[in-house]
Amino acid sequence: MSNVLIEILARPKFNGILVVKTSTIALLTTATVVTR
Repeated sequence: MSNVLIEILARPKFNGILVVKTSTIALLTTATVVTR
């Protein structure tokens, strides 16, 4: 998942839709980690 974080940091304003998608993925990833 570190690669995803790097991409987010590298392209914070790449695309509004991309930001929304990455935010959703981040929330899902956090939920998955917390569940485990």
